[in-house]
Amino acid sequence: MRWIWVVAAAGMTWSAAAELEPVRVLEHTEQYAVVGNDQFSVRIGRTGKLDQVQAGGLEYIWLGSLYTTLIATETGEYLRAVQAEGSLGEAPPMPTPVQRGDYCEVTISYDATHEEVLGGQPLYTLTHNVQVHPGGWIRLRYECEWLQLFTMQSASLYLALSGEGCGNRSVYTQYSDHLTGSVFDMEAQPGRVDAIRGAVRAMLVDCEAGPLTIWFDEPADVSAQVWGEGRFPIVTKMPTTGRSELVYPGLSGVIALNVKLPVSE
Repeated sequence: MRWIWVVAAAGMTWSAAAELEPVRVLEHTEQYAVVGNDQFSVRIGRTGKLDQVQAGGLEYIWLGSLYTTLIATETGEYLRAVQAEGSLGEAPPMPTPVQRGDYCEVTISYDATHEEVLGGQPLYTLTHNVQVHPGGWIRLRYECEWLQLFTMQSASLYLALSGEGCGNRSVYTQYSDHLTGSVFDMEAQPGRVDAIRGAVRAMLVDCEAGPLTIWFDEPADVSAQVWGEGRFPIVTKMPTTGRSELVYPGLSGVIALNVKLPVSE
């Protein structure tokens, strides 16, 4: 099948894109930066939020953000904290993307805090690295270095695909020992996508302009949802987090994945 070849090709080194149009900084403000070229672009906010990920005039990723749930120290109440909303902690000013040859790199790092958890002490250091390479290649790495002993009720990366580029398209998911197929149905009610759940190695959305591929450095605990309004989040759980699980200072959790947009090479 075509998509199996694409997933295998995705593991090749970035040198395969050496002669493609270089990536450059298209816009830089105090709140966000846009990097890309004439074929595609990615907007990165000062919190690390990703949005307006486009190729060929179509939006393929509506949002990329960490979503977390903490537990209030005094009351035990669940507390929602979302990277895209700036509620993880005080993010630094938007850094200038670094030009590294034909690609651009952005690294954002700050301490996550919440006034209702451990008296507002720093809970973990979030370091978010984004590399944008020629040919529509995007490398994402999220690392949470735990600074306190506490319960992280949940922490996941939500990569919400857009119906504009991915709606009503076939989706193929590769696990360690089997494959599944499904469709991102624009008419589906909000809820889970049952065919996508478990230790996922790679995914492919068969878009009209070509495949959109997502693959993980290591098999990841992944699920998928329908949000309505043409948005389909791929949800990747942060290792070492979960219900009633303590995180320990000195250790860390990492989500690392790669996206290939439908850009011709």
